[in-house]
Amino acid sequence: MREGVFVSTKDNAKLYVLSAVDRGDISVKEAATMLGRSVRQTKRILKAWRTQGASALVHGNRGRRPHNALPDALRQRVLELLLSTYSDLSNQHACSVMRRHEQLSVSRSTIRRIRETAGVPNARRRPQPKPRRRRERAAQMGLLVQIDGSPHPWFGPPGVRHSLIAAIDDATGAILAACFRPEEDTTGYFLMLQAVLKNYGIPVAAYSDQHSIHRSQRRTDPSVLEQLGNASPKTQFGRCLEELGIIQMFAHSPQAKGRVERLFGTLQDRLPKELRLAGVQTLEQAHARLPGFMADFNAEFAMPPDNPAHAFRCLPDNLNWDYVFSKRHLRLVMNDHTVAYEGRYIQIPEGPTSRGYAKARVEVCLHLDDTCTVAYRGHRIAGPLRMEHLPTTRPPRQPATQPAKPTPKPPQKPAADHPWRRGRFPLRTSGHAGGNWYDA
Repeated sequence: MREGVFVSTKDNAKLYVLSAVDRGDISVKEAATMLGRSVRQTKRILKAWRTQGASALVHGNRGRRPHNALPDALRQRVLELLLSTYSDLSNQHACSVMRRHEQLSVSRSTIRRIRETAGVPNARRRPQPKPRRRRERAAQMGLLVQIDGSPHPWFGPPGVRHSLIAAIDDATGAILAACFRPEEDTTGYFLMLQAVLKNYGIPVAAYSDQHSIHRSQRRTDPSVLEQLGNASPKTQFGRCLEELGIIQMFAHSPQAKGRVERLFGTLQDRLPKELRLAGVQTLEQAHARLPGFMADFNAEFAMPPDNPAHAFRCLPDNLNWDYVFSKRHLRLVMNDHTVAYEGRYIQIPEGPTSRGYAKARVEVCLHLDDTCTVAYRGHRIAGPLRMEHLPTTRPPRQPATQPAKPTPKPPQKPAADHPWRRGRFPLRTSGHAGGNWYDA
């Protein structure tokens, strides 16, 4: 081969194959398959090797200086700038600044190679990727439930999208509950969680992304966080999980909750076809077909957990479903016993103990059946009412009724024989220096 030309391992393997063809150990067709070339190209390489030797196997441009290589003077100029004026600039920043101020058209990769050759580190180092490890499945069913929503054209006319909100058990990979909604909202997660509680029980933890439904996006003042015990403000769904005793966990990437992500990948491929074969066109028909599909899916894909004992907890007997699964909004009762909410007014009746609620903080609860109630310290004091039936103007203020004043009683005069009238100690008609007006 040519002097000074680097010979790679691939060249040596090519030389070994051609030598085997020359000895008659293998055919040209077999050599073409081994080299990844056509039979015609292999014959041409074999002919060149027999006439020119091993140097014919090396490309003619190997070891030569490229015609578009950076001139030495320009390379030296760039290196001087990187060591002096632009020493604190990153490779990409230096590339942009040199193009604007120095009229030097040098790519970022060229600047990187110049720095590496001169032993000059980049001004801005990229952070090293954090090592990650595979998270094993939960040991018991009910220890961890992954929840998420996926908008997709599941059924109906083309282009119409609905959101499928589902929960999958981390230990078994079984779908615990699912429901369709026009969009991913809090009501859908309430309905999905209700189905999980009724069919299985209360799970230990729920794993979700950082959507605004699950985690509040408001920036809270540190003083408020201290009053809350360093806990971030809860969303409606987060508050529901807290009251049920379910630990809320958040994923920092889609890969962290990969089980539910892969579930939706499978569902987006299978479920629309299943619904199309079943003739589903409406939301009600899709909900009717969903339980049968989930049963078939779990029978095919669910796997047994490591520990056969499940970790779901029993529901408390005094669980108030309407109150727990409601959207609550704090309001202040006005002096006329009305509460304003979204431009409508709710009249609060008088309490059982004739106690007024003026200036009290109450909760306006919006329930899943589109009714609303007013609760004070967890007890309902008004409703259920329909929002569309509530007045949009404040009710007229009733004049305060003053209690009737009692009739004053006439003064009572003592009787004639009363001791006050008998005068036990008669008055003197004249005084003395001591000022005593009474006889001993």
